[in-house]
Amino acid sequence: MDDDLSADKACLYIVRILHLAHKSHREEALGQFILEGIEQGRLPSVFDCEDRFMPTPPAIPDVTVEQHSLSQYQSLLQGGRHE
Repeated sequence: MDDDLSADKACLYIVRILHLAHKSHREEALGQFILEGIEQGRLPSVFDCEDRFMPTPPAIPDVTVEQHSLSQYQSLLQGGRHE
């Protein structure tokens, strides 16, 4: 990292990787991925790490909502106030 990044950028990189490791709950695998990249002469970018280790957000289900008619409100109002 010292060869590729300035001190400020290295600190930012490490903090972002640590945050990713915490969010992904895959600290060991992430560390291994980074070490392998360094051994191959390429420091993996934070984006590469996020693509590989961030959990996929759950799919949002399709929900069909049927709007009731306004006349149903009128039936609630008939009969006056209830206390």
